[in-house]
Amino acid sequence: MLGNGDILQRYDYLTTVYGMRKGDHCSAQSDTALYWWDSIRKDIIQYPGGNHVLPLKRAKTVNKYINSIDVSEYPRVVYDQKYSEILAKINKSEYLAYNEYI
Repeated sequence: MLGNGDILQRYDYLTTVYGMRKGDHCSAQSDTALYWWDSIRKDIIQYPGGNHVLPLKRAKTVNKYINSIDVSEYPRVVYDQKYSEILAKINKSEYLAYNEYI
């Protein structure tokens, strides 16, 4: 029910391993999944629905690259609907692009 103002009846954890720091605003939603940046693990997390999440740096073999860069500012994660891509601005000069269909 929308708009009744009561306390949430229930809540479900997507994961207890991956998350965002308090104050982070680095999540994006596509037509098929929810994405966010996990600052502690330096990873982009995909939640496609159901009861699992997918850490993309291991799944897409960019683990060494992400671990080697300096995350000097809050990363930004946005969804480009025209190209069906998740764009992650890691720092001032480095970006990652993840296409959902390739």
